[in-house]
Amino acid sequence: MKKNLAIYAVGLLALTGCSNAASDPVETPETAATSSTAPVESTPSSDDAAAPSAAGTETGSATPSPSPEETEEAEEAEEAEEAEEAEEAEEPETSDRGNLVKDVGEPAGIFNTNDRSTNVIDFTVTSIAPAKCTEEYAQPPINGHYLAVQLDVETQPELKDELGGSFYADAGAWKFIQADGTTFNGMLFGNSYGCLPETAILPQSIGPGETASGTVLLDVPALEGTLVLSYLGEDAWEWVIP
Repeated sequence: MKKNLAIYAVGLLALTGCSNAASDPVETPETAATSSTAPVESTPSSDDAAAPSAAGTETGSATPSPSPEETEEAEEAEEAEEAEEAEEAEEPETSDRGNLVKDVGEPAGIFNTNDRSTNVIDFTVTSIAPAKCTEEYAQPPINGHYLAVQLDVETQPELKDELGGSFYADAGAWKFIQADGTTFNGMLFGNSYGCLPETAILPQSIGPGETASGTVLLDVPALEGTLVLSYLGEDAWEWVIP
């Protein structure tokens, strides 16, 4: 009986020792790795470190803006320059004789005295060229050469209250100045009558609200020089014979 109790006690102690060994916590060696959940301070990559911020892209100092006074002065100077250029552009070219210088094909006219922004007469010398007679009973030029001046004319109704109510540009209204500056004393009608058909000749008088085209035939001493058109007894426009 005692022997059995001793064996039972030894077995019980053995079981108790196994139980204590299993329940004691086993210490594991501390690892060097940190937990993946722990916050880690990030360092910029080489690309990020090289890239400047938006604030750091500007270099140098900014250009100072002009003051309001400087801006106003600049605008006034610019406006004055533009006004001067416009005035020079509008100023017509005049000859030493004081006439308006016109090129063939360039419009000319006479303004309305009540409204200088409009004309009562507009006309254009469209060609100046030597002419040959076409009519059967034509006579040779008495002064040396026939010169045909082609005109287009348009008048406004307001002409009835201006300039005697008509426009004329026949041979009696023209003057010939030779290339050396000498004014021809003769009449430019010469023998021009009957040289060209009547239907080709510009009407002698053009009234208000009319449109007309035709030739003024001049009998001149030379084909080089300047033609001057006078109006109401005063020289007004001139063309160099091309």
